[in-house]
Amino acid sequence: MAQTRLFKTAKSPYWQAEYYDRLGNRHRDSTRCTDKRAAAEWLRQRERAVHDPAHAATHPASTPHKPSHSIASALGRLVDVASTNLSPGTVRMYAEKGGHLVRLLTENPDLPDSQPLTVGELHLDHVQRYIGRRLDEGAARETVRKELCTLSRALKLARDRGMFHGDPQALIPEFRAPYRPRERFLTTDELALLLPELSPHRQMWLLVAIYSGGRDGEVDRLCWEHLDWRNETIRIEGTKTDGSHRLIPFHPVLRDILGKERKTQGPIVGEWLNVRRDLAAACARAKIERISPNDLRRTLASWLKQQGEDSFIVAQILGHSTSRMVELTYGKVDMGAKKRAFAKLPGNLAEVGDGNSTSQRFCTAGPQSANGLPTISASGSAGSTLSASTPETQNPNPRRELGSASVLGAGIEPATRGFSVRCSTC
Repeated sequence: MAQTRLFKTAKSPYWQAEYYDRLGNRHRDSTRCTDKRAAAEWLRQRERAVHDPAHAATHPASTPHKPSHSIASALGRLVDVASTNLSPGTVRMYAEKGGHLVRLLTENPDLPDSQPLTVGELHLDHVQRYIGRRLDEGAARETVRKELCTLSRALKLARDRGMFHGDPQALIPEFRAPYRPRERFLTTDELALLLPELSPHRQMWLLVAIYSGGRDGEVDRLCWEHLDWRNETIRIEGTKTDGSHRLIPFHPVLRDILGKERKTQGPIVGEWLNVRRDLAAACARAKIERISPNDLRRTLASWLKQQGEDSFIVAQILGHSTSRMVELTYGKVDMGAKKRAFAKLPGNLAEVGDGNSTSQRFCTAGPQSANGLPTISASGSAGSTLSASTPETQNPNPRRELGSASVLGAGIEPATRGFSVRCSTC
């Protein structure tokens, strides 16, 4: 008995299908699917159409000349198109998220024969049911949100190709996934604990990742040809954003460790398979909180921000087009940076008046810094402070009593003109 089959040829990246109609005639067609599961469902739809005339009459889209477009086919087409103009990481994301969608949206539970669900049959209830099943499986809400975005893009692509005539947005329910950016970055002490737990080659990968600020894929693809030893620069050929392709300077740490392994061509550190698992295991041995490859980018950004570097400069090093991601996600400051910021405040407050008074004023006596502001000692005092018995005549800005309220004198509160609203006719 003739059998249907899927196969590939050297000339095409798509799965080819071989099947037979009711009269025993053999047909060979391209499924236009790179995913084998999607191709298998395409083939099942085609075989059903050529063997069941009633099905073909009631489902014109399932005829051999115009096959039905299943959810799997739509998602497979999305991955295929994305691979031509998007980064490999984005393509992998679409493939991974699409796999869950194919797994749970393939069969139509509303049909007794459990035929594959097509884009034309997709209903809002199907997507709602999918969300519930994914959450029951323990998927994070942010993960489910990305899967819904993948489905929406696949439906839009199907609509552009004339395979879907509905509104993709009408099939995607409102789904909230509060986003909380990670704050993890390595301190220098943690780095000193982590390095001994890695092999020398992995130590070099880790240091290259930190001191280049590269994404894990960018670190894997970094080659010796990208290093300019004369000008001490590194060319990172990123693909994720417009600013990913960038030139950054050598850090002395990189200059030293790469100088010992210097070559003329080839990958510097190569691809680190299972990098997340291996880093987590090394962190456990070092008894520090686990980190991910993206946390290494945050480490560089945080170290630079803690030294007072401008966010836009940090963004250029990381390969971002604007400083927004640095300010929201990557640039984390430690308590030391916060204390240094507080140390720049103008002076301290000293209590004046009798023991029952809670009024305070800025102390303007004592040495001043280069910017004209009072300096703050380690004990929290600003030069010589004024005691409670200081004559009022020595205070250039005494409080004026208005009824029972204590009002600051001129020069203490900002002028009210600064809070006025300009007239719309100005």
